[in-house]
Amino acid sequence: MFTFKNLSTKSVGEVAPGNLIYVLGEQGPQFAMRIEHPSDAPNGPTYAAALIFRYEISGKTLPVIDAGCAPYPCIDCGVHPELVWDPPLELLTAGASPDVGHVLLSGKEAGISSSYGPGGYGRRQYWNPYTGKAIDPRPSPPVRTAIIVKWRLGAIDLNGDFRQLIAFPDDYGKWTATEG
Repeated sequence: MFTFKNLSTKSVGEVAPGNLIYVLGEQGPQFAMRIEHPSDAPNGPTYAAALIFRYEISGKTLPVIDAGCAPYPCIDCGVHPELVWDPPLELLTAGASPDVGHVLLSGKEAGISSSYGPGGYGRRQYWNPYTGKAIDPRPSPPVRTAIIVKWRLGAIDLNGDFRQLIAFPDDYGKWTATEG
């Protein structure tokens, strides 16, 4: 159970990065996380965007970035997500490439893989679920990486209990970047 005390309505751009939100767009309320999207310029500024966790397009459900939603109204849930996994840790083999929805573990930083483009065929970006910031999948100096293929996202409730909001891949169905 979560408290109403933390709920508020505002524009996506007014929400703190990393907060869980419901974007109130044309497709109805969409569960998301407010992210800091980097500009294309090297070391350029960031701008407010949202990682929509369950975006439906062409019969597929996947995490997609909405880079133009800063002025949209939203409900700010006032809580940050918690990302958990259940043993055994399910990983992809070395050299594999993460699909949309996989979590990239790069050093000590985790990032949910999402698509920047319709249908999940755009470039991949990785988002830290605790800060809402983009992470570099190839940092310098290089660090060891792992790809986690099964995880759950939720929030901590008033009693200190984890409340699951999304499970990957269970809430997404079968989808890979190679499907046409």
